[in-house]
Formats: sequence, C-alpha cells, structure tokens
Amino acid sequence: MNAIDRPATFRGSIVSHAVSLSKNDFPQWVAELRGTEIWDEEEKVWVDWTDVELNGIIAYLCLFGGKGETLTCTQVKKITGWEGLSFASLNEMDLSETGIQFRVAWNTYDGKDTLQVEWVDEYDATPGSAIRTLDADEMKALDARFKSQMTKTAPATAPGKPTTKPTSPGKVTAKGKKSTQKKGPVKKVDRPAAPAAPAAPEAPAMPEAEGVLPDLREGKRSKKAAWENVNEVRLPHVSEKMQADAWLAAIVEVSGQNEPDVLTEEQWYQVEVIVLEEVQSKI
Repeated sequence: MNAIDRPATFRGSIVSHAVSLSKNDFPQWVAELRGTEIWDEEEKVWVDWTDVELNGIIAYLCLFGGKGETLTCTQVKKITGWEGLSFASLNEMDLSETGIQFRVAWNTYDGKDTLQVEWVDEYDATPGSAIRTLDADEMKALDARFKSQMTKTAPATAPGKPTTKPTSPGKVTAKGKKSTQKKGPVKKVDRPAAPAAPAAPEAPAMPEAEGVLPDLREGKRSKKAAWENVNEVRLPHVSEKMQADAWLAAIVEVSGQNEPDVLTEEQWYQVEVIVLEEVQSKI
C-alpha cells in the first residue's frame, strides 16, 4: 500500500492500529488507513478508489494533551466504540471490519510540507464543507451562553430615522396651528470656548503570560498546530474548561458551526488568534 499523494477526503478501512506515545510523551492512536473512496468536491459524490495504487496513509492522532482529552480522541471514541477508560483496551480492539472517514491535508513543519491525516470521522459522516444550521433550542442556548460578550460589543443606541419631522418657522400652538407672532432680531452672544478635554491616561501595560506566544504572522495553521500553539501559553488561572470553551467558541465564530473538520488552514489560524486573544483577556 503506497501513500496517498493529494489532499482530499477519503473513506475506507483501518488496516492496523496501535496506541503509542507522541514525541512529547502524550498517548496517541496510530492507524494505517486505506482509502476505498474519494469525495468529489464538485459533484458532491463518492468516487471509487479501490483500483488506485496510492491509497494508504498512516494517521498519528493525539488522544490526550497537556489540557486533557483532545478533539480527535472524541472522534476515535465515536469511530471505534472505545469507552475511553483504558488505552490497553483500545490497543487490543479488532477494527478490521470498522469503516472510517478521514481528511488528508498539507501540513508545514520545520519548513517541510507533508500530507497528513488532520481529521477522522465515522464512515457515513457528511463530508466536505456542508453547513450545519443550529435548531431553535441550540440557538437559544448559544445566545444565553454569549449574552454578556454580545452586550459588551453592542452599540449604545441603534441608528435610525428621526421620530418627528422638523417644523417650518413659527411656534406650533396646542391645536396644531402655527402662531403668527413675529420674532425679533436675534442677538449674537459671544460664548467662551469650551475647555479642552483632558488627555486620556495611558492604559497600564499587560503583564507577561507564563510561556511564549507563538508567531501569529504566518496566516495558516493545521488543526494540530493551532491546538498545540494554544496550549503552549501556560496560564495557571485559566482553567482547562475555560481554554476548551474558548477553542470551541472560536470554531463556531469562524465557521458558523461546531464541526471542525470543515475548517481550512486559514480558518484554523483565525481560531488560534481568537483563542489566544481570549486567553490574554483573562490575564
């Protein structure tokens, strides 16, 4: 089985798998995948891929990181039926009959571009960039969750049209008729100039966070790189839940949904920036 040579979404089978340690000593699921179908983005159909020689790839999926369970760990549970209580049980599972869908994308690391599996899903999951619309209850819950943030950014008064029309010269009486009383000459009064507003005080300097913020000038990130960069910022007073909530909220803000498999590298970069800004605001 030779390596897949293009970025695309595939579905197929799990040839072999094992639990090992990543280079940072975190548990990861390593799986040899074979693609039997490829998703045609233009026609929106699955195309047979069994006769193509370049149909295999090895996925390296981190299950737990410095902040706990990862998003890919959740996906591995869905695909395999693993209960998540023992790495040994995952390692020993027979997945030869288990179908899988996986997305292959370019990843840049140390100046080198390679194709890697950036997302896995259930075999029959909807591929591509289909937009999932929240239902009424989900939208209500989303409004309630971010109400305080939305209130802060809302304008004090909404622009609109004046509620009354300007009247022509003359005083309007109680009956709605204009008075015929003539006005005398208007005397010009010299008013003293208003005192200049005091200069706004300079904002206090932000304290430095524990850890080094990654370089945000590149403009592209893989999901894995964005997640690792976010977790490099060690802030003891920011809980794991706060960090995870900021990550999921950023995905919804960037993509309009909570399905991270549809994000591009540019959008993962935006997610990273949003989360880091949110973390810095907690300092």
